[in-house]
Amino acid sequence: MTDHQQNSARIARNTIYLYLRMIIVTLVSLYTSRIVLNTLGFDDFGIYNVVGSVVVFFSFFRNALRNATTRYISVELGKNDIKRAGEIYSMAINMHILLGLLIAVLLESAGVWFINTQLVIAPERLAAANWVFQFTIITFLASLIQIPLDSSIIAHERMGFYAIISLIEAGCKLGIALLLTLSPIDELISYAGLLALLSLLVLAGYALYNRIALPECRYTNYWDKQVIKNYVSYSGWSLLVNASDVGVTQGQAVLFNRFLGTIANSALGIASQVYNAVSMFARNFASAFTPQIYKSYANGDRQYFTSLLFSTSKLSYYLLLFPLIPLMLNLPFVLHIWLGAYPPLTPWYIAGMMLFEIFDSFQAPLWNAIFATGNIKHHQIMMAVIKLSVLPLTWLALHLGDNGVRAVLIWGLGNVCCAIVRIIYSHWFISLDLRAYWRKVILPMLATTLLTLPLPGLLIWHYGQGWTGLLLSTPLCLVLLSASIYLVGLNPQEKDLVRSLPIARHFRGAGRTKRDETEK
Repeated sequence: MTDHQQNSARIARNTIYLYLRMIIVTLVSLYTSRIVLNTLGFDDFGIYNVVGSVVVFFSFFRNALRNATTRYISVELGKNDIKRAGEIYSMAINMHILLGLLIAVLLESAGVWFINTQLVIAPERLAAANWVFQFTIITFLASLIQIPLDSSIIAHERMGFYAIISLIEAGCKLGIALLLTLSPIDELISYAGLLALLSLLVLAGYALYNRIALPECRYTNYWDKQVIKNYVSYSGWSLLVNASDVGVTQGQAVLFNRFLGTIANSALGIASQVYNAVSMFARNFASAFTPQIYKSYANGDRQYFTSLLFSTSKLSYYLLLFPLIPLMLNLPFVLHIWLGAYPPLTPWYIAGMMLFEIFDSFQAPLWNAIFATGNIKHHQIMMAVIKLSVLPLTWLALHLGDNGVRAVLIWGLGNVCCAIVRIIYSHWFISLDLRAYWRKVILPMLATTLLTLPLPGLLIWHYGQGWTGLLLSTPLCLVLLSASIYLVGLNPQEKDLVRSLPIARHFRGAGRTKRDETEK
């Protein structure tokens, strides 16, 4: 097996780990959300989401630094410079701790003022909202310091551990939700406090694994001004788009609160949970292929770099379709099963968010290819301008009396514009062959989608929302989607890779054994 085949097989193996992880984590998370919503009620659940949004607003720091840390560690590993990778790891920890202290000071001043003076919260729940805010700060800081540890594991492509600790974390969150009714104090405060404690325990688990399993990733007292300069420059431009994303989504939550109230925040929070759950199917695949994009670029392997870009773009989209199509066809009934009662317009909010994610899924390899070059200034400026234009349009829609549906749809359409601009820019910047991209990526994705949708759609139209439609349409979707992906969505090399996977070899072996027994 060639090095390229081994790398592709590693991506496929890690994808299986992450995909199985996501199926379990998603099911557990959705059930956990139902328990939490029923226990807290619409108003307290809305308070938790809008208060948390003030802290999450600063998560653009976290996302930008994760991109930078993963990129720099992966590039050094691609060059086989283990010592340098360890130095960057130590520097990343130093910078994340310092940044965490600065953000904590800002949140404890401006954040507390904003919670108590600007948000629409019932006076009797204001004290609880402040406790939630403090615990959310702890959760955020733990996740911020965890970034170098997480990035190191991704750069080393150790997805088995990543999957295991995520399953443990999801199980603990379910346990917290089940214990809420036994809490001797306010349930909203208990929920936020227990999540903060869990975040600290998860951080300790990541630190222990890095120290034991990745010897080069042991913290040392290392400080290099040049590393800081490169890191800050790259992170700064990465920060621009991440800040735009978080600014729009969290600004959207604040605007919904001011124009529509906490019930709309509750609906938006539920829609965001569904969006995050579905999008993670594609985004976890990004964790599997991103290190290889960085490493192939660092090695100067242009042919593998391009083929990887095309293949992962398609596969990211296909992996999203597996949960997305059955969910959207049966959305009102699935929400009823999951939540029982749910706030009005929740399905429409979810639909608008899914439009955003459809275009985001197959774009991840493109922006990672641009990130691999280290020269991301112009790309980030263009994306930030498009994304930030969504926020004033959202304000205008709500100001004119929109119930929130058009506001979420505007957010989705903004990402469609980003996708178009990014593809054109990639042609100029990394010599992306637009004709080849259209022929090898866009057309197979369109064909796969069009071959899958009609029959399940007819079933839902005939039977309506209910158990019959769900149980008939879901397996039909999965079978048609699998068949259409294999027949028209993959090229011959990608089909060979699928056949080489352990699960495929197992089924082929079982089939041969059965034929041999029949012949005997």
